[in-house]
Amino acid sequence: MDRQLALSGERGYLRSALGLNPQRDLTPSDLSPQRMKPRTDFKLLRLAAFLLALALAGCGRTKTVPGVTGSQAAAISNRLAAVTAAGEPVTLEQLSRIYEVPPADQDAAPLYARAFAAARAADSKAPLADKKEVLDLLLKAAEHPGCRYPVELTNGQKALFHHLSDIKRCAGLLRSEATNRAALRQTDAASKAILAGIRLARSLDQEPVLISKLVEIATLERAFDALEESLNQTAFSNAELSRLMLALGDAESGVGFRRAMLGERANLVAQFQSSDEGLAEAMAMSGGGATAPTFLGSYRSDGHLEGDFAFALDFMSNLVAVVALPFPEALDAAAGLQVPDAQAALQGKLVFSAMLLPRPATFVPKGAATVARVRIARTVLAVELYRGKHGGSLPETLAEVSAELSDGVPKDPFDGQPLRYRRAAAGGYEVWSVGPDRKDDGGAKEPSEGKAGGDLGVRIAR
Repeated sequence: MDRQLALSGERGYLRSALGLNPQRDLTPSDLSPQRMKPRTDFKLLRLAAFLLALALAGCGRTKTVPGVTGSQAAAISNRLAAVTAAGEPVTLEQLSRIYEVPPADQDAAPLYARAFAAARAADSKAPLADKKEVLDLLLKAAEHPGCRYPVELTNGQKALFHHLSDIKRCAGLLRSEATNRAALRQTDAASKAILAGIRLARSLDQEPVLISKLVEIATLERAFDALEESLNQTAFSNAELSRLMLALGDAESGVGFRRAMLGERANLVAQFQSSDEGLAEAMAMSGGGATAPTFLGSYRSDGHLEGDFAFALDFMSNLVAVVALPFPEALDAAAGLQVPDAQAALQGKLVFSAMLLPRPATFVPKGAATVARVRIARTVLAVELYRGKHGGSLPETLAEVSAELSDGVPKDPFDGQPLRYRRAAAGGYEVWSVGPDRKDDGGAKEPSEGKAGGDLGVRIAR
């Protein structure tokens, strides 16, 4: 299993995170961090074949301009020096060093390894009661604040990420445990299972790879689903609610994409600095198919590879800055940061940038959706705390629960306005964000006619 196939076997789990058609099976290239783009961009999939035809026909060759290569090499060196001066990783060795191993008494990875092994050995159809060992280990791991999984980032795109599929399996187990316990009114056990689900997702906080961040997002969604399902069955004590609120206190910073983009840039540098064979392999693993050696040789000797590399470095520096912006500014900035399409790649000699660069317009909105769900979850917990202190009564507005939220009523990351709240006439309430289409559908989660998607929210019916 290589970096591109790290999530083989958990295709359904990532469909929502990747935004792909649930009726279409995922391919290895769909799971590539470099291929985070709309699935309708078929031109790029044909790019390598078109270039192969050009190379074999001897067409499309550009004469070398004296002095250009040396100038471009100096520009690349200056760009890499600026990254180093900013304290950010350039090489895979430097990238590996920023993924630090916590002190032994704080590192949850060994406990997770035992839990993952036990989960793999267990019968998937066995009842939860038969998976007590797995659950106990996951709960114990949740007590450790740090985690560093044993992935060799120095292997670049060939790095193995076996733990990602294990995380998926255990996230589903914790969700089932939480909802089953809540149905039995065992709220202490239910809240601990939800907390363990949040901690399991956040065990990937420090892993500087885009695909890991997407798995973290998908795993957090399992925990948020468990919270909504559990609160719809029974009320939690204020102590249990406060414990969950604390766990989500700094979750927004953890699910940000900045570290992942530092990792993607370091991997990109390694790919551009590799041999022709390495570049061809990177192209193939990104879904571009076979690349003719004659094309690679001429592309490099004519100076186009260095120009392509310089473009990619500038793009990634801009992307690192974009993902550090607050929402909703980051959404607008990401929409304006476009990877070259096939035609632009050919005209501007940006072939490898077109295939290898991550596509922010695809994954940044997923980050906004996760931030929205974190803020919605915290707001729901605040409403539940208010109910616990007021004999079960619901607040009229979210302004009444601001005391339970350290920074006031959270803003919707999609439009910058306060999250929406409404008491239901039949009892209960809902809290929602306008969602990725950035239009308020009144809390409706299903897209209405002519709209790209519905709102993101939580409904508590009791």
